[in-house]
Amino acid sequence: MVDAAFELVKTALAKGEPVMISGFGKLSVRERKAKKGRNPQTGDAMTIPSRKVVAFKVSRVLKERINEAHRRRDTGKAVFQDR
Repeated sequence: MVDAAFELVKTALAKGEPVMISGFGKLSVRERKAKKGRNPQTGDAMTIPSRKVVAFKVSRVLKERINEAHRRRDTGKAVFQDR
């Protein structure tokens, strides 16, 4: 079941479609522009070509739970239990 879910995510991203996972976040494909760089071994200037990368934006719900866990870490209370 998990493999099937990952296949759906990979297929959607390959098509350039964003994937929203409720309570977790959003995966999307972004275009990185070409940029100038240097070969670390030789120091020669080179152009790093443009490419597509996967980006992740955390959901507000997960961000709040993580921050709550950080605030409560010293209290010993369970943070990720259902409320």
